Amino acid sequence: MKLLRFQTWWGVLPIFMLLSPTLAEASGGWSGNADVFLGGKFMESSDWSPAQDQIEAGLLLDVEPPQLPLSLAADFLFGFSSGAGADVQVNEYDLGLRKIFEIIPLVHPYLGGGVSIETAELSSGGASIDDTGVGYWLEGGLMTHVLTILNLGLDLRYSSASVKISGFNVNPGGFHVGLITGLHW
Repeated sequence: MKLLRFQTWWGVLPIFMLLSPTLAEASGGWSGNADVFLGGKFMESSDWSPAQDQIEAGLLLDVEPPQLPLSLAADFLFGFSSGAGADVQVNEYDLGLRKIFEIIPLVHPYLGGGVSIETAELSSGGASIDDTGVGYWLEGGLMTHVLTILNLGLDLRYSSASVKISGFNVNPGGFHVGLITGLHW
C-alpha cells in the first residue's frame, strides 16, 4: 500500500513537468521551482538502530508570489531502510516558507522551514505498526539555474517529530542530505 502511494507521486511528477512552461506563462509574475530530491536521511540510532540510515527520494515544490520576498514551500519526502529483519518507512510532508537569495548570479543559496507531518511504519515478520506526528523542519541549500529553467543543487535539512512505535516515543525525522534537479519558472 505504501509503495503504491510512492509510485503515484512519481507518476504525477512528469505531468507537472510537462505543464510547467504553460504554468509559467499563466502565472501572472509568480515564480517557482519543482525539484526531485535524491539522497539519504540519518535518524537517531538510539531510536531506529540498525535501520537508522535511510535511502530517500522526494519532491520539493515552491511558489513565490510577485513582489513578496518569500516562497510558499510544500515538500514530500519518502525514506526507506531495513535491518535485523525489520523495515522502516517514513513519509514526510513539509509545509512552510523558503527564501531563495539572488546574491550571486550563478549560485542561489536558500533557507527554509515550517511544519512537518511525519508518518513512520515499522514492519517485521508480516506485522506492521505505524503512527503519525507533527513537528518541524529546517533547511538550507544551494542551487543553480541552468539555461534559466533547469535547477541543479544540494539540499540539507533537519526534521523532527514524535511518533509512538511499539510503546516508545521516537523521532522519525533526522538529518537529510540530497541532490536536487528540476524546473524553475
